Amino acid sequence: MTERPRRRIRLLDAGGVVTLDGTTTRFPHVPSYLPPSVFWAVERRRPIVASTSLHAAMAARTLYEIATGEAPQASKDIDHRRLDVAPVSSQVAQTIVGLSRGDYPDCRTALRDLAARADRRIRGAGGPPGR
Repeated sequence: MTERPRRRIRLLDAGGVVTLDGTTTRFPHVPSYLPPSVFWAVERRRPIVASTSLHAAMAARTLYEIATGEAPQASKDIDHRRLDVAPVSSQVAQTIVGLSRGDYPDCRTALRDLAARADRRIRGAGGPPGR
């Protein structure tokens, strides 16, 4: 995740198999990977809407665990400070933070942003030019 900006990492999660924009109270989930607001909606049996932004926020929590080795805690925001000492590049850490804060409408946008930042970093270090 730190030295291979051209390699893609793919995650498949049960939350990714729900119909987008469908309202449900039966969202497939593991509580620790739901953003706090969605966690509490599910706990209160309120309907939630599956969306690409929700999937992005859930991906942030999975990536946080990969980066830090610590599972996110149900009903709590991820601890962004832990990413400062995680063995990932600052670009990856920034992307995880952005995903968790809702800065990206979907994972694809986050991935494009991460690739662009990695290209700038490589060019700035005298590496090969971008694609």
